[in-house]
Amino acid sequence: MTKGPDKNRGQAPDASPKSERRTASRAKVAMPVMCRYESVLDFVATQSMNISPTGVFIETETPAAVGSRIEFNFMLDDGFTLLRGTADVVRVVTAGPVNGMGVRFVDLDDAYRDLIARIIAVNNQEGRNSTLTFDFSRAATVHTMPVVQDVAPRPIAFDGRSLRVVLSPLTVSHFTQNPLLNVRSGGFFVPADEDVPLGTVFQVEILDGASRLLVTGKGKVVAKQDMHVGVRLADVDKEALARLRAEVERLASSK
Repeated sequence: MTKGPDKNRGQAPDASPKSERRTASRAKVAMPVMCRYESVLDFVATQSMNISPTGVFIETETPAAVGSRIEFNFMLDDGFTLLRGTADVVRVVTAGPVNGMGVRFVDLDDAYRDLIARIIAVNNQEGRNSTLTFDFSRAATVHTMPVVQDVAPRPIAFDGRSLRVVLSPLTVSHFTQNPLLNVRSGGFFVPADEDVPLGTVFQVEILDGASRLLVTGKGKVVAKQDMHVGVRLADVDKEALARLRAEVERLASSK
């Protein structure tokens, strides 16, 4: 049976195709999540109802925060990899019969996508359907995921035309990773729950890990990539921006 996510054990030797390794290396991973199964049948029995072409629900009592990027690896006890890739955490379930996190695929090898398609096809043929919606291309609602509770505070939260970002070791890469739009050029890249048009203007608040306000001002969406939006800050106090840059530099250097 499933032994569940193992975030402390080392990863198994990498026997995956070179194309897969190149794909996964393009995304900066915040946290590894490993799930082990005794057999393929155990994997299918426990995960096949929780998977869709766009994402998967990972059962765990210690889910990562919404907005985090993870590297997941579903493998057998002998080290054989069943499914692996990178994903963004878009939902967290902390109450109800099953706890865990819903993740949206970011990088996934074509062979694994084919495996997911076969699992879904068999489920459809045999009339097995989940009672919850695992289409992670859209945001959760109380009807599709009634037991969802957000990790408080959410590190990245869109609310209409407001955007709040909590700066932490998990989110600091959003301010440093993109060479053209980063904190030094007055911007950042963050994952979005839905498509946001270019030119959209948000009221932006950036907090530190103790929920203290670092920056407040306008932010305009000037770039988009893989359900991430690039926001350039405007109308921001220069001293506040300097404090933000200093905090980003401190967190980035400590990783």
